[in-house]
Amino acid sequence: MNSFNKKINSLFICMCVFFLLPSIQLYYKNSTDLLFHITVWLTRIMAVIVLVKYFKKGTLSKYFCFVFLFFAYIIIDTLILKSDVLAAMSQAYATLAIICFFEIYFKENPKFFIENVVNFLIVIITFNCYFMYFEWYDFLADRYLFGIKNQLGLLYIIALVLAEIERKELNAKLYKEIYLLLIVILSLYKAQSSNNLIAFSVMIVGALIANNKKIMHFINKMDYKLVYLFILGIDYAIVVLNIQKNFTWLIQGILHKNLTLTNRTFIWEDALYKISQHPIWGHGIKQDYNVFQVLDKNQYNIPIVNLSAHNQFLQTAYEGGIVALLAVIIISLFMINELNKLKKIQKESCSFIILMGYVATTIICFAEAPGIIHLFTYLGLINGYLYLHILRIKEMHIFDSKQHLKILQE
Repeated sequence: MNSFNKKINSLFICMCVFFLLPSIQLYYKNSTDLLFHITVWLTRIMAVIVLVKYFKKGTLSKYFCFVFLFFAYIIIDTLILKSDVLAAMSQAYATLAIICFFEIYFKENPKFFIENVVNFLIVIITFNCYFMYFEWYDFLADRYLFGIKNQLGLLYIIALVLAEIERKELNAKLYKEIYLLLIVILSLYKAQSSNNLIAFSVMIVGALIANNKKIMHFINKMDYKLVYLFILGIDYAIVVLNIQKNFTWLIQGILHKNLTLTNRTFIWEDALYKISQHPIWGHGIKQDYNVFQVLDKNQYNIPIVNLSAHNQFLQTAYEGGIVALLAVIIISLFMINELNKLKKIQKESCSFIILMGYVATTIICFAEAPGIIHLFTYLGLINGYLYLHILRIKEMHIFDSKQHLKILQE
């Protein structure tokens, strides 16, 4: 690849990241802004280009097929329930585009791809941090320049995981990851979002464990799926069983939140009630996420406000019923099991830190409903990462390489 082609490819990768990565959410004052319409159309164009490029390859991954079938169900379900089919289709093409993007470039030139994505995300996060401290913050919209206050961690997790992969497996310099870490810490400190801080703490603990060979020797014997199921169990215990009442010392004493978790428990009660009305198939995708009601006079100064479920799993159950919720969990377990397979043959891989990244993403989705696209995007990163190791094993030409490939491709 000559210098000119490299620059063109770098530009295209950066444009795809900016327009397709859902955790980069450019701020608009309202949907009538010219910038908003330009961004929407550029996003659609980039999505079409990526999807066409993917289908030209002629091979569909298992993960792509699973997500495609999930959205096929969601669209049909939404159509039958006479909800917003266009909104469902918009979610589908945006999600499929970003997972295809990861898969294409992890296959083609993973080192070049990861380097460009990490560098671009460092620039985006640095700009966002600057504006957080020195420019403005839209209090009513709860937004900064490149993201909603309580959802900033979704972008930071992807950036930190890719930076760790680049350093550990592609021999990048440590200073880049240290700089990114410092900017993320400054950003989270300014945002003061409890769920982002908890998720980030999980990431830090995961990174420390991943870089300790003695602990990792024990961790690698563990089934990663149990970690994910444990985290889901915590979500169930908080949302349905209200166990947070037993942790007053943490919630009120350390996090300085009330036991309603900033009124989320009221939203969850309404969400659970509405889910119980149509538990199997749900209500279909609505034009607006904000379909749950809560009494909140103090913050908004009006008696009733409509909000999202503030829990992506409840939001998914409301929209697609138990069928959709189980599908998300099964797809997640499938991809985590792929990491299980990888750690058996590549002891020095980043499988564990990638797992912790998904756990951290899931934790954010316990208190926010940013869209199912965020969970599928991270799983798409896992899918792409697996191809990095398939290529590496093919290039090793070792005696048992066929056996290793068979394990990964089963």
